Order: sequence, then structure tokens, then C-alpha cells
Amino acid sequence: MLTLGLVSGVGLVLGEGAIAAERVTTFVDAVEVSIPVEDIETFAREGTLSEPLTLVASQFDDQQIQLLRQVLRQRVNLNSQTL
Repeated sequence: MLTLGLVSGVGLVLGEGAIAAERVTTFVDAVEVSIPVEDIETFAREGTLSEPLTLVASQFDDQQIQLLRQVLRQRVNLNSQTL
């Protein structure tokens, strides 16, 4: 069972008011997995799974993994009111 946990390593850029995460922490069964955002970006761009992403991907079939990659590559326009 995959349960999305907290986003850790959050940084705040006061001048721009932007929030960015360095890592995403999730649980695969009872195992906590911390995934660098850079690994998620690489997966979205190239389809390459890092070690922590491989553990998470083991919970999904190939079609679901490709759908996740497709969703990660979609542009989402947000503004401060949306957030």
C-alpha cells in the first residue's frame, strides 16, 4: 500500500513568495521513502527511475507508471489565489 506522506525540506523565497520542496517523503507499506525532487524531475523528463522511485514504482503496473510520467510532464498554471 502506498501512502503519500509529508513534503519535507520546504524552502520559502520571501521576495517572490514561492515555496519549493527538496524532497517528497512517502510510505510504501511501513517503509518511509524519501525522494529528491530532482529524481522526480529526471523521471518526468527521461523516464529513468532512481532507487527510491523504483521502490515506489513497484506498487504500480507499467501503464500507471507511464500515466504518472505523463501527468508530471503537464504544465499547470497556478496563481496565488489558486493556492
